[in-house]
Amino acid sequence: MRSLTILQLNDLHGYLTPHPELFRLAPNAGFRSGGGLARIATIFKSIRREVDGALIALDNGDTFHGTMPAVCTHGEALLGPMSALGLDGMTAHWEFAYGIERLRAIADRLPYPLTLGDAALRTPSRCTTGIGRRSTTSP
Repeated sequence: MRSLTILQLNDLHGYLTPHPELFRLAPNAGFRSGGGLARIATIFKSIRREVDGALIALDNGDTFHGTMPAVCTHGEALLGPMSALGLDGMTAHWEFAYGIERLRAIADRLPYPLTLGDAALRTPSRCTTGIGRRSTTSP
């Protein structure tokens, strides 16, 4: 039987390092350390080694904003670490916070496509379903 493993990341909110996070898993809800791109990269690498079959890794947005390093650099601080995760694609969400031109600049520097799951950019003749150089457009 063929299998597909999906690695999914969302709501990173610019956290480059582990941080206190509320986990609401009953009956043991409480704060513990979570996140951090080095930790996430280690988990992704481990799963990639273990998987026998197809694998896709996706980021569902809320990534390039939130912490001081992210906000002060308009997402620049995360470009290298995010590029190193080996993702296959990303959807934008709060990435619009820096404006569409900055979002295009971020998308152009990522080694994977960034698509818009909940928005469309309109020009007189086209509806853009993705942005940046790896995007796709439809008439």
